Amino acid sequence: MTRTPPVTVCQDTTIFLSPGGGRTLAVDRIDAGSSDNCGIASMELSQTFFDCSNLGENTVMLTVIDTSGNQSVCLATVTVVDNRDPTIACPADTVRSANSGCAWVPEDGGGASMLADDNCPEGLKVTNNAPSSFRSARRRQTRPATQCRARRL
Repeated sequence: MTRTPPVTVCQDTTIFLSPGGGRTLAVDRIDAGSSDNCGIASMELSQTFFDCSNLGENTVMLTVIDTSGNQSVCLATVTVVDNRDPTIACPADTVRSANSGCAWVPEDGGGASMLADDNCPEGLKVTNNAPSSFRSARRRQTRPATQCRARRL
């Protein structure tokens, strides 16, 4: 039995969120060669799961306990990155006949249903720059679906 604590060595790391918006961090991503003259019994991180609420820099503590029960700690920075673009499913182009005044107001007010998704939906903004009504000399008007967009703020 010894009273000498382990030598704890940390390294910073960067992790990328999964499509589901989370990621689990293993001890070996932070431990950079911790050691002890009598052997290491365990290594623990103060936080192992990261999600969208952890984007950016996070401080994590690595605790190393040797076989005699002595412990030491070190701190590392875990940078959490969301590098996945949002996805969007735009509505199909629509063709409608205008009324006798050559005007048409879409039933949905111009904001046809768009389905957007992102692994970090907080801050996701869906826009549709199609006009909310159409006026044309023609009696048929097409609204292209390519005018919808999704982006992360």
